Parts: sequence; structure tokens; C-alpha cells
Amino acid sequence: MTVYSADTVKVRAIVPFNGWFQPDAWGAKEQWYQASNVDANFVVAGGPRDQLSVATAESTFGSPAQTYQVDSYTILVYDYNLLTRKHAVHLPAGA
Repeated sequence: MTVYSADTVKVRAIVPFNGWFQPDAWGAKEQWYQASNVDANFVVAGGPRDQLSVATAESTFGSPAQTYQVDSYTILVYDYNLLTRKHAVHLPAGA
């Protein structure tokens, strides 16, 4: 989506880790996950790999303000920056 949107919509990979999420560190940059640089207000769930289910997203981030269905993907949109929450996403040490 990042490429198709000409960089106007940025999608960054996260993976489950210790009951929360961390960036998929391969090719990631720390600034992609800093609340001061990014307003991360949506999550993409489902899809062919289904690494993040809608149920897991909602139990982690709460009920979304809006939900959209695009093919096999569900986009959950929140009215807050997900990176400002207690368990914000950060790159693991050494990544």
C-alpha cells in the first residue's frame, strides 16, 4: 500500500511479541515507530497470511472508530495514535 499510494499511506509490519507487538525488524527504521514522527491510527488485519486477526487487533487496541473491508483485509481505524499507548511498538534491541 505504501508504494501504491505514492507514499501517502504508510503501512509498516508488526509481529506479535510477548502479548503485544513489535516491528518486523527486517528493513525497519526506528523513526517509523516513533509517535513524534508518525500518526499510526489504523491496523490492517486478515489477508492471505493473516498474521493479525481482527479479534487480536481489537483485544489489543480496543474497538475501532471505523472498520473497512478490502478484499480479504480488514482495516481498523482508531481515533488515536496507536504509538502513544502504554505498550507502543518499538524495534527490539540490536535491530
